[in-house]
Amino acid sequence: MAQHTHLTVDDISQLHNMKIDPESKDIKEFWYLIEKNWLYLYNSLINYTDNAIIMINNYLPKSMNKYIVIGVTVGEVNNQELLSSKELIELYISPKYKIDNIPVMKALYIARINIKNLNISCYGAYHPMNIPIENINYNDLVVNYNDFGIQTQIVYKQLDNGLKSPILNILICIRKSIAYKILKEEKIIFNNNSKETSRNVFLPDVKYNAISILLSNIIGEYNMLNHIGYIEYIPEDKSQTIESDSFVELSNIRNELKIVHSNNNYLYCNYCGRNELQSKIFRCVKCKKIHYCGKFCQLADYTSHKNIC
Repeated sequence: MAQHTHLTVDDISQLHNMKIDPESKDIKEFWYLIEKNWLYLYNSLINYTDNAIIMINNYLPKSMNKYIVIGVTVGEVNNQELLSSKELIELYISPKYKIDNIPVMKALYIARINIKNLNISCYGAYHPMNIPIENINYNDLVVNYNDFGIQTQIVYKQLDNGLKSPILNILICIRKSIAYKILKEEKIIFNNNSKETSRNVFLPDVKYNAISILLSNIIGEYNMLNHIGYIEYIPEDKSQTIESDSFVELSNIRNELKIVHSNNNYLYCNYCGRNELQSKIFRCVKCKKIHYCGKFCQLADYTSHKNIC
């Protein structure tokens, strides 16, 4: 299937044919090496040296290197610096922006083990209140947040169980002054009911990943991979964009995603906003109404929550 989106890959069936097993020797070995060397890794990370990050990525089975990114942060939970998490290492397992890589990430996450001062999550850190990045600087170009506008459309895909699930399609309009620097025009072939059609579309130039950076910052990579159907790009001077078309700022996409999320009934951490796609979510044992992703956020939220618990 050919789609004009940076989330679609040519090898769309490759991982479906892979048997990713959380009990496999390679995955168990990865966590064993982290546990065995944790004291050294922890001290290295707390002292902000790069050795530990290199080691952790080297522990990753070579068969997974092209599918998975391992990232860490120190002394914060989900982009928030908390007093209660000052000695916490947060390890993120992220798919490399291909929806087919999610099974590999999940298999690694399922096999995780409990290690003191280590919190393990799916997907990179993201908080719904993140302030949008204003500028992204390349050697020869500065890309600004306001260079982009979006239109969104919620559509429904058919699930295997017969139900329909909402996803978001996005049209991104790009200011003419930079559009032809960060996009390239290509002819794409579409298959619809066994009939092939083709048209020219604009795709991001791999040299400039500004759009992916901005969208990750605004909606997080778990939304990019789980709730976005396709993304189409268009320079503002193209005939498809007419004066009556209304484009809004990029951050407006968060409001649209609330509709998508409400259909999925996700559980959220009451403090940091992390949802169950990113981390395991626990319910407050006293009030049984409020949820948290762990003790760090529960302690940080205690002052406000204790009055209603």
